[in-house]
Order: sequence, then C-alpha cells, then structure tokens
Amino acid sequence: IPGAKRQGCCVRCWSQTIIMSIKVKVSPRIVSNIAKIYQNTSRVFMEYIDNSLDSGEKLFENNNRKYPYKVQISITIDPEAKTVTFEDNCVGMDKDNLLRIVQNIGDSNKKNDFTTNGQFGFGIHAYAACANRMEVLTLTLASRVAYKIKVDRNAYTEEGEIADLIEFPREKVSIKSGTIVKLFDFDNDWWREITPQELKNEIEKHFEQLLARDQLQIKIAYGKEEEICQPFNYDSFLGTKIEKEVTELERRGTKSILQSPVKIYLKITEDIVSNKRPIFVNKGRRIEEIQAIKSFRAKSKYRTGLWAHNNLTGYIEVAGLLNPTLPRDDFERSTNRQMVYEEILKMEDEIYEALQAINKRSESANMNKLEDLLSSALSKLARQDYLRFRTSISQGTDVNFEELEGSDLLLKTKKEGGGGGGKKTEEHQTEDIPVVETQDETKLKGKEGKKSGFNVEFSDREQRKADGTLIRSDYIEGGAIIIYKSHPDFQERLKKTNQGEMKITERLVSYLASEIAIQYKDKFFAVRGKQPEVQAIMNQRKDLFVDIVSFSYQFESILQPFVGKNLLTLESVGDVE
Repeated sequence: IPGAKRQGCCVRCWSQTIIMSIKVKVSPRIVSNIAKIYQNTSRVFMEYIDNSLDSGEKLFENNNRKYPYKVQISITIDPEAKTVTFEDNCVGMDKDNLLRIVQNIGDSNKKNDFTTNGQFGFGIHAYAACANRMEVLTLTLASRVAYKIKVDRNAYTEEGEIADLIEFPREKVSIKSGTIVKLFDFDNDWWREITPQELKNEIEKHFEQLLARDQLQIKIAYGKEEEICQPFNYDSFLGTKIEKEVTELERRGTKSILQSPVKIYLKITEDIVSNKRPIFVNKGRRIEEIQAIKSFRAKSKYRTGLWAHNNLTGYIEVAGLLNPTLPRDDFERSTNRQMVYEEILKMEDEIYEALQAINKRSESANMNKLEDLLSSALSKLARQDYLRFRTSISQGTDVNFEELEGSDLLLKTKKEGGGGGGKKTEEHQTEDIPVVETQDETKLKGKEGKKSGFNVEFSDREQRKADGTLIRSDYIEGGAIIIYKSHPDFQERLKKTNQGEMKITERLVSYLASEIAIQYKDKFFAVRGKQPEVQAIMNQRKDLFVDIVSFSYQFESILQPFVGKNLLTLESVGDVE
C-alpha cells in the first residue's frame, strides 16, 4: 500500500498495518436522543432546579455552610404562553461558562467539584426531551453585562448546534446575580402532564435534605397560585432511629479515610409512612429508593422484604463517594460502591428483626379486619336463610294514633297478639336462628336489636379431636365460628407479601368459605331442625350436601372483590354490599 508503514513481512501482518489516524466525530444530534432517557416533565425540571442548587452551594460552602442571604429558586408555569421559567438569585455564570453549555456537552466543569452535584454537563439540555427552545440568561455580581444564549433543538448542522449569544447591560436584568432559564414550545403530550402539585411533590421528594436548610426556598407559581416546597419531617413519626456515620472504608485490609462521611439515617416507625421508603441521597439530592437500586438489591439478604417495608423510612447520604449513572437511577460500578454496600449490609439483620416485631404487633389488628369482613358477609347470607325458611311473610302493621284535647297526635300502644291492623302470623313463626345481640349504650333502650349470623374469629391455638386429628374450624356457643390459623391447610393457603403482610387470595377465600359454611349450616340445621322444610332437606343427604356447597359458593362470591388486597391496606368494613 503506497505510503503505508509495514509492520511485518507476512500477509497477516499487512492486514494490521496502520494507514492513518482519524478523528472520531460525534454528531450533535445525539443530544436529542440522550434526552429521551427522561420520561416525564417533572424529571426534566429537576435538572434545572439542581443547577440552581449547585450555584447556591458555592455560597453555602464559602460562608461556613450557611447561606449569606435568602436563596430563592422560583419555577413559574405560564398556562397561557405555555412556558416554564426557572429563576435563581445565586452566583450566575460568566461568559465562558455560559458558552460551555453548547460547546462542551458532556464535559461539565463541575465534575471535579466535591460541593456540587453536576457530572456530565448534559442536564441543561434536558429540555430537548419535551420542548423545542430554551433561553438561558445569566449575570454575576462582578459583571457589568448580562449574557443570554438561545438554543433550538432543531437548529443542528453537521458542524454542531447553532445558538445565539446576546449581550446587554445589567440594568436591564431583574436580578442582581443568578440565572434564568426559560423553556418554550412544549410538545403537546408533555405539556398536558405538567401540574403544579405533581411538580411540588417531586421537588419535595427529590431535594428533601436541602429543603431543610435555613435561608433556602423553592416556590412554584402557576398562574396566580403559588406553592412553597416543604422538607419532610421524620420526627413527626414515632419510632426507633438507626443512625450511623461511616468515616472510613476498608477493603482487603486497606483503609481509606472519607473526605465527607456516609450518613445512614433509618427509622422504624410505629405507623405506616405512605410512599416514603428509604432512599439513597447524593449531596442532598435523592437518587432513588434503596429497594429500587438494582446493584444494591442484588447483594441484599432481605431485598424488598426489608427495604420496601411500609414501616421503614429514612435515607443514606453517600456524599459524592458514589457517582450516579446518567439517568440517576443507580450508581456506577466501582470499588467505593462495593465498600459502601458492605457497610449497609452489616446492618440488615438488626433492621429486619425490628421490622419482624412490628409485623407481629400489627398482625392482630390486620386479622381483626378480616374477621369483620367475614362476619359481615356471613350476616348477609344469614338474612337470606331467614327469609328462605319462613313459613309465611308477616305483613307490616299500621300505626294507630288517638287525638287528645290540647295535644297533637299520640302514638297508641300496640296490644299483645300483633294488633294494629296487621294479620297475625302463624305460631311456629318464632325465629330461633342463632344471633349475636347488639350493644346499646344509651339510657333510652327499646327492644333489643339482633342480627343474623355469627361472628368469625381467628385463633392461634391448636385444637385436636380425640384421635389427635387437627381441627380446621369450630363453633363456640355464644355465636362465634373459630378458624384455627395453625392448621397446615390454612397456612398452605396463607400468602404474604415480601414485607410480611397477609394477602387475600383465591385459595384462602375458598378455604374460609368452605369452613364457615360447614360450621354455620351445622348449627343452623340443629337449631331449625324442627321446621318442616329443614327436616325435608336433612332427610335427603344429597340435597343437604348441595345446600352446604351452594352456601359456600355464595359466600365465596361475596368475598371476590377483596381478592388480591393486603390486609394492611384493607379499609374497615361494615356490612358487605
């Protein structure tokens, strides 16, 4: 090959000859493609708020970890113009740093700054996921002029991105120093999902550690409405704290002192904390829930059984020791990651044991919910049986009134024997169906109310027949059907979530319906055995079995809407529909 440098003398060597050095060119269109990692506007907006917080961090660190004045970050959503503006009163950028936004994509000058969160210099271009245009205006205290740059995601050439840089006097700017980012021309699908409440929730979740600082405020304006973002208050929940600071890491006998400690703050709460599972935090910014980080979950002994538990909340601040991936939903593979994970894993047994104690305390209350549900369902079917076995339907009675002098109408006392205009029911109409009497705590007590059916209760005890066979269920005089939880058939059908919460399943519903049907029908026929219709059924064994199975099917059908629900989240039930 003319002009080539031979690296050897054989044909194989000729195939490895260096012909020339070439320059690898990256198309600027890659910006739009990378922006597709963002799946919602709230996550896009976090990038611009994060940049403002990074700017404020310089003030914080240079002033003994305090803000020298009230740092304000404002997000203004204009529903008429369909624009979103992010404004801060922090340090701003000079001309060179502003130009880096478009000239040095992926090469952030913050990546070696321990105090800030930026790594790639790409976050400013997140707008390309949802909008066509962006304007960035910035001003420093020392500058006499302000600079604005206009960027359009559609304005690309083979040489790169076309952007306009504008310069004008600082007197024309509303801020003394800081940065204003404005996004225009949103895609319709993305614009429709912008809501101030969702954005507020995301900010409070994403920056909860920073929001707790004095002299920092993040606010959202939507039309004439304004919302101030608030930090999460862990102290508002009763529970046990587990705290640890890791100041050094050790691997294979080598120790390294950390520039900033890894802080572990976890809390096992008495009550459920909704949507607040423990999170990884980096420099005050939420990375992701611990249970959702794949690299950590793969090493965890208990996985979601611990880290997704409803009674566990808190955070682990990795303080810049670990680098988030580009979408910030995991950490880059590194030795530091392995060592930090090992420190956390050492605490898992202690946390898991404490959570198991919480599970045992709450299990009784959760089973009470199921008892109420079953009792209510049984009451409904018992009322149907009551009507089925009646020999006649009693008619309603008219109410008689007498007119007294100087008085309005007075209710006339009903005579013995069912007077008042109604027809007397047959003597064998007396109802002896097993009932549970209701309580009346008032002093004005009339006729005692009754309800059909039995209470259903669960027991941890083990009951056996004379031959030693375990009993699945039983009837206790006084109106209670007992389901024995220790029986293997019950345990086999008992499913729990990874967090130890009992779940209502199809098999459990069938099991409960069958056991309750047997106990209920047995007692029902025993009490009502003298009725002709019942006696007829009892004289035909097949019809008796069919009746019990039919009752079981009815009971199972009533419980179907509850299949798949956790007892923990099951609302209190009254009379089943």
